[in-house]
Amino acid sequence: MPVDIHRLPDEKIIITDVTNPLNVDTGMGTIFQDTHALRESIGAHAVIIYNTTALDVNFGDLMLSMAEHAKGVPGSVTDPHLTPLIVTTDDLLATAVGAMKQPRYGAIEVRVFPTLDQALAAAREIARTLP
Repeated sequence: MPVDIHRLPDEKIIITDVTNPLNVDTGMGTIFQDTHALRESIGAHAVIIYNTTALDVNFGDLMLSMAEHAKGVPGSVTDPHLTPLIVTTDDLLATAVGAMKQPRYGAIEVRVFPTLDQALAAAREIARTLP
């Protein structure tokens, strides 16, 4: 799973760019570990932007990914030390993100943005309020 995870310099923002091929079975653990390590380098809390604009998803992979995130592993979307945002124009993915409000998927709110610039603006507003 091609993924680039990086922190914006001098900001409490992590960006995860995800592209094809999506391999939920082998890639999620590494993503979570790398994200957790970056978040720890930032401090108590960070904003994470999942940029999925170059990702083509299918229903099966989406359900597997949501199940992995719902486990509450540090570095996942349900990590209480992360405020997750997602960039997508894919209707299936946007619908799935809305399902994350359900208790079985972590009962979390994930805001969706159509562009990275819009997500960055929101992330910076959120980050200003973080300790």
